[in-house]
Amino acid sequence: MGFVFADSPRRADPRLLRELADLPVLKAAVVVTGGDHGPLAPAVRELVREGAVDVVQFHGDEEPDECVAQAYPYYKALRLGSPGDAAAVSRYRCPRVLVDARDPGAYGGTGKRVSEPVVRAAAAERPLWLAGGLSAENVRDAVRRYRPELVDASSALELEPGRKDPARMKRFFRELRYE
Repeated sequence: MGFVFADSPRRADPRLLRELADLPVLKAAVVVTGGDHGPLAPAVRELVREGAVDVVQFHGDEEPDECVAQAYPYYKALRLGSPGDAAAVSRYRCPRVLVDARDPGAYGGTGKRVSEPVVRAAAAERPLWLAGGLSAENVRDAVRRYRPELVDASSALELEPGRKDPARMKRFFRELRYE
């Protein structure tokens, strides 16, 4: 489960993570740091220290050394726009990199799909974790076609930014249960 800790209408309250700390699922704090965004927020560092968060997902313009210095364990979300961008996947010292669509105006949750050539190039670098425009209408095809280890969906599962739609979520998970 991902919990956004960046400037966003999806921003989570740290108290929620503390309430869910014993829930037996992995919990990721999604952050945007580096550049104009500054370092990892003290509240997120504390959640990691307490064990309320299992991993930090860096979703900004962080360089590999910045990620390692700020949090462990972590993984990086990379917004890729072309197959040539996929070489960056191997630069990060984390077990996996989440591949997302590049949108110059946003760091995620845009609903844009990653093109097939970009997905294929990224999958050649590392085992694939895939985000970007996944919904109940296309997740089954994406899983069959690319065989990602993990899929990440957000905006397609919402009634409005920050408010999930239970019916959309059920349809999404139902599509993941194909044979």
